[in-house]
Amino acid sequence: MDRHVTEFNLRQESLSSDFLLQPRFQDAYEVCLMYESQLAAEDDRRWIRILGYLLLYAHKEGARIYLANTIMYIKDEPGLLVKLGQLIEQHVILPCEFSLFSSW
Repeated sequence: MDRHVTEFNLRQESLSSDFLLQPRFQDAYEVCLMYESQLAAEDDRRWIRILGYLLLYAHKEGARIYLANTIMYIKDEPGLLVKLGQLIEQHVILPCEFSLFSSW
């Protein structure tokens, strides 16, 4: 997990101060890093990475707050975290990727 913590520290330079001032964001991100290193299946790790990525880069602060709160609420249930990442991929990311407007 040291490598992931180091990556988080390196990313702090590019993160907004709002993210760093919100301990819940950092706690939720650390939950994602922990499960990413523990899960064996590549798909499960990908879905956890999606959650971590959204915590860092989602455009709307409200979405980041909601996601951080959700992650912290289900942090002891890795299966639910995986399902949340899978849900986001299937219903948010993939529809955008294959949208009719993606060529614009």
